[in-house]
Order: sequence, then C-alpha cells, then structure tokens
Amino acid sequence: VSQSRYQVSINGIGELNTKLFFNASPNPASDKVFVFGLEINPNTNYSMILTDVAGKTVKNLSPKVFGDVFEINVSDVSKGIYLLRVSDNDKSGYQKLVIE
Repeated sequence: VSQSRYQVSINGIGELNTKLFFNASPNPASDKVFVFGLEINPNTNYSMILTDVAGKTVKNLSPKVFGDVFEINVSDVSKGIYLLRVSDNDKSGYQKLVIE
C-alpha cells in the first residue's frame, strides 16, 4: 500500500511527516545491533550511517537482513555515544546508540 506524501489540512496542503521510525537493540551494544521496525521490500534501499555526536560520519554500515530485522556489526567501533542514522528514499530517522 502506497502512502501519499501530502495531506490536505484546514490551512491548505502540507507535507506528511518524513521521519523514519525504528528501534535499535541492544543499547548499549558492544558487538552487534539489531534494527527493528523497518519495512523490508525489494523497492526500498536503506542507508545506515553511524555518526559521532558532532555529526561526523564514523562508519557507513552494511546491514545483513534476517527476515524483518537488520543486523549491523559495531565490534570495530570505539566506545562512545553515537547517532545511528537510517534513511530510505524519502525519510530518515535517528537513534542514540551507546557502544561499550
């Protein structure tokens, strides 16, 4: 089912929310992180990037797909606080991720 990016409001036409919602677990993590809640289909390409709190890219992630879960390896990432950014063609979302 396709959703329109626009909705009609009392004040006119406004763009729908372009935030992507997902969950990453475990958090804190040390080896692997599992990303849940994303729609997985052949027409959607997700980009997953780990940034530091200043916004600098630390790692472009290459997730593995297991059913409806993405698995990302963070075993080579230094301990610290990061932002996991997940994007598709139209939306993006962030989640704080602690690596220990």
